[in-house]
Amino acid sequence: MVLRILDVRAFRRDIAGRIYSARVRDFWLREYENYPAHFRTEAIAPIQNKVGAFLAHPVLNRIFSEGRSSFDLRRIMDQRKILLVNLAKGKIGEDVATLLGALLVSSIGVAALSRAEIAESERKDFLSIWMSFKTLPRLVSPICSRSLENTA
Repeated sequence: MVLRILDVRAFRRDIAGRIYSARVRDFWLREYENYPAHFRTEAIAPIQNKVGAFLAHPVLNRIFSEGRSSFDLRRIMDQRKILLVNLAKGKIGEDVATLLGALLVSSIGVAALSRAEIAESERKDFLSIWMSFKTLPRLVSPICSRSLENTA
């Protein structure tokens, strides 16, 4: 999807039409569209290379090619479910484990913040436990500090 939004104008317009943030939508529909072709090519080439390299990995390709996630973090939190994720770098590689870990941490942060719409008296607590994730402090610190600011 990332590569298509960069390359395919009709797809980009369709996706941009569904974006809630006016600022982001305007970027894709106005600013990005008005970039000269040579500038756009130069600007997106590094992104295409990196994304292409990640999509060449079978695990990441399967995850990012799905139209929808197989689990809903918000539902897991609200219904007090358990989610176990094995990001062992020996099985999937260090780069892939780091990327998936970072995406998971940020997704959990977004899901947690979305729970602010539930009255505090009705909101069920949830617990997140991370084990053997060496890069966790670097990833979690900014997210947790923002989450705590917004929920305190």
